[in-house]
Amino acid sequence: MNPQFETISAANSYFAFKDNISNVASFLKLDTVIDFTVLSKFYNNILNNPKSSFGKHFWKKFAIQNQNIKKFKGKTINYKFKIVLKRVKEMKRITSVSKWYFEPNCEKCNKRCCPDEILPWQLNDNGNHYCNCEFVKCITKRDFLASKYKNKIKKLNRRREYLIKQLDENYIKTDDAFRQKEEFDNMPSFKSLIPILKNLKKNARYKSTRSQSQRLYLEVKRLYQQENNERPNMNYKAPPDNKDDDDLGLNLNFSDTEDDYF
Repeated sequence: MNPQFETISAANSYFAFKDNISNVASFLKLDTVIDFTVLSKFYNNILNNPKSSFGKHFWKKFAIQNQNIKKFKGKTINYKFKIVLKRVKEMKRITSVSKWYFEPNCEKCNKRCCPDEILPWQLNDNGNHYCNCEFVKCITKRDFLASKYKNKIKKLNRRREYLIKQLDENYIKTDDAFRQKEEFDNMPSFKSLIPILKNLKKNARYKSTRSQSQRLYLEVKRLYQQENNERPNMNYKAPPDNKDDDDLGLNLNFSDTEDDYF
């Protein structure tokens, strides 16, 4: 049975929410669902009432669609409890820190402490190396993890800035390489300059120009020769001539008889 409302706007809000509960449950976050003060306290009373069929239907739809909780066959399953149980497991996993890694110091005695669990080497401390205060004052695991992730983000940000700087330098070097390649592709062959220098070394008006053209012609001709795939090797050394047997003093004639050698 639907409740009675004093105003039409309140009734419209209720029925709009009730008729579209499946769609609404797919988008709401758990923190929003826990407290519906944005609408009214009336919805909170319905959702938190264990005998409300409306609340049971809502939590079931919300848990299955938004919290990835499987659908159970039993009708007595409390999906709201399943949501809270899942959230507790996730929070325990996120806030778990190894006792070997988390060793804070007590702010009262400035000694190592572990107030949340029993450690034999601290409980039976004979050397007064660990905190023995009745009430320990130290950072919590939540504070420790918050500081840890904050420092990690700073480190990664510094690393990212360094990589961005390297990337910018790489872009500059790449642009310079493209510019050099473009200059190289537009550069003509030395072969095209040989006819011009040939003409200048013979027909230039002044002797100095002809002499300079002659020297430049020889240099350009040498540079053009370097552009050929097959060219003379300047470091080539001719192999020595093989000496025949006469030069070695071995004038042997195997056609002679054996008596000729003795």
